[in-house]
Amino acid sequence: MAPASQAAAGQTYSLYNEAVGQMLDSNSFGGNAITWSPNGSSYQRWTESPVPGATGVQLRDSARGRCLEAPSSTGEPVALAVCNQYTPTQRWKLVVEGDNTLIARASNPGEVIGATGGNGQVRLETKTNSRSQRWVVSPG
Repeated sequence: MAPASQAAAGQTYSLYNEAVGQMLDSNSFGGNAITWSPNGSSYQRWTESPVPGATGVQLRDSARGRCLEAPSSTGEPVALAVCNQYTPTQRWKLVVEGDNTLIARASNPGEVIGATGGNGQVRLETKTNSRSQRWVVSPG
């Protein structure tokens, strides 16, 4: 896996969580993002799309073109929704920390996406620096 610093706007990449040994996946079966065993599918590839005039980027899945959308509170699953540049809950910041990246809400970098493991949903969590909140970026 490549260092997180290689992620760039418009580039397609995958996000791997070492704590659970799975990829961020756009879930071909439902409306929430999950982690899933690495399989190279388009459900595990993401494009960072800038939002004109706004802080943060949208993370758009390659399979269906849907965007990660934060829930209204921590502890809840991260949804996949039709991308809308005017929806603040679809704006994220990829925060590089060492060889890993945190996927933080653009409006509140103290809230990040965390993996639950076992092919489970990913949740919006309060940042604790746990391994389940750290992602490894790999181009392609």
